[in-house]
Amino acid sequence: MSIVIVGGSGMLARATEWIKDNFDDDIWLLSRNKDRYSSELLNFHNVKFVEYDYETGNKIDYEYIKNVKIMVNWVHSNGYINHQSFIESEMTIDDNCTPVYIHIVGSNRHDDSAFIKWLQNKGFKVLIVQLGFRLDHQGGKRWLTHDEISDGVIQAIQLGEDVLVSE
Repeated sequence: MSIVIVGGSGMLARATEWIKDNFDDDIWLLSRNKDRYSSELLNFHNVKFVEYDYETGNKIDYEYIKNVKIMVNWVHSNGYINHQSFIESEMTIDDNCTPVYIHIVGSNRHDDSAFIKWLQNKGFKVLIVQLGFRLDHQGGKRWLTHDEISDGVIQAIQLGEDVLVSE
């Protein structure tokens, strides 16, 4: 079985490491920036890196991703069409379970109901990780840290439900 992580460096780095440490499945890192991942992660026995840009819709031309059971995705709305095409043509989902699609969205959320419906029709259970804000020491709003965002993704995987990462 396979786990696919799109955009797993930066804000999702800790979640990516957690997945590597907690799953024995093949882990596919799909990203524009290979150099943003640690060499330890890239050289791990079950981790594969593929250059992928959901905005341009480039394709994997050397290997098909089979039996996906989890997808973790930081994909913005301008890439939904290309990302749908990628899912349709470059991978299969695991028939032995209900695959989970972790859909990470910002606080100014785009109307992605059609995209979510498409994923559900493909057989995915869609879990939304909605990013909010935290309060700083003076009581004002602040951006979430990378670790706080990753913790929301980990929580969604562990609990199997939507997560609001906020105060």
